Amino acid sequence: MNFGKKLIYILSVKNVSETELAGMIKQKKQNVSRWCSGKYKPSIKNINKIAKALNISVEDLLDDNKNFSDIQINVNSKGTVNQTIQKEKDDLKDKEIALLKKEIELLKKELELRKDRK
Repeated sequence: MNFGKKLIYILSVKNVSETELAGMIKQKKQNVSRWCSGKYKPSIKNINKIAKALNISVEDLLDDNKNFSDIQINVNSKGTVNQTIQKEKDDLKDKEIALLKKEIELLKKELELRKDRK
């Protein structure tokens, strides 16, 4: 999977728009769009920023041979949702994607409730 397709997939799973990512890494939306289209690749500095902003490894972003086998959702000790993407979107059935998105939303709501209780 090339970088652009992988970035589009990660953004969709994490429910982050190109505009939001641009804001998170202090880049123009146009740059992010170019990366997603595959016209350009970001610099190493921006790859590090993207990985940090999306809470994924640089290796996951750069390894073109890595195939994703599923989406794992972990809640860390700080109460943030970490998603490790391990399957190409094209390989998932629409029902699986919908169920995973619902599960992510339920975990986010659970985290909000936990925070409100403290």
